[in-house]
Amino acid sequence: MTAGSDGNVWFAESSNNAIGRVVPSTGKITMFSIPVGCTPAAVVLGNDKNVWFFCLGNAPMLGSITPAGKVSTFAIGGSFGSNETEQFCARGPDGEPWCASGNDLTVFRVNTSSHTIKTFTPPLGPGVRPDAVAAGSDGNLWVDTAGGVGEIDVLVTNPMTVTPVKLTFSAPGKSQTVSVSEQGATGWTAKSSNPAVASVSKGRSKSSFKVTSVGTGKCKVTISDGTGNTVGVGVTVT
Repeated sequence: MTAGSDGNVWFAESSNNAIGRVVPSTGKITMFSIPVGCTPAAVVLGNDKNVWFFCLGNAPMLGSITPAGKVSTFAIGGSFGSNETEQFCARGPDGEPWCASGNDLTVFRVNTSSHTIKTFTPPLGPGVRPDAVAAGSDGNLWVDTAGGVGEIDVLVTNPMTVTPVKLTFSAPGKSQTVSVSEQGATGWTAKSSNPAVASVSKGRSKSSFKVTSVGTGKCKVTISDGTGNTVGVGVTVT
């Protein structure tokens, strides 16, 4: 189960192929049926403010549900037929859902903008499989493993780090710098969701962007690496 962007609690009801919502103030429970066979397991809040869930059926699939209860499903690659797979997911340091895929011996990240996944292969020993994931305070994703001789923790580097992820301006006409780093990447793009609030342009280095306040309000500057990884920077201009 997870807290949603609406302040309610969301959970997977595997036996009824549905996602449930609990209103904490009243205890009211509302069920939302998934229109295709899924057997939902883990639920995780994504950067798009929707709750994402992961199916345990033989047809690889993930889905999302909006705060209003609209359900969508998306096919993904891989063979996810085991109950060990996709039960253990968490929100990563980048705000996106991450899962340990025991069947494939991989960890994968969901891009909630493109509805796609990107897989990462931890350096596991013989008989060892990824079992659970959690965001660390160091900005990386930590993977707990099972099997083999004993258990180990494997560190998976966060694919893209953006600093800071929140900007506040006291007036229009001011600028701040956002820096980005990513192993193996050399170029990124940035786009403002509302140029009337804040504009964005290349900074002094290829790994930085200059965000300039234009008018009062809120918007998001999205940094992309061109391979499906994105990080949103929240901007507030007062």
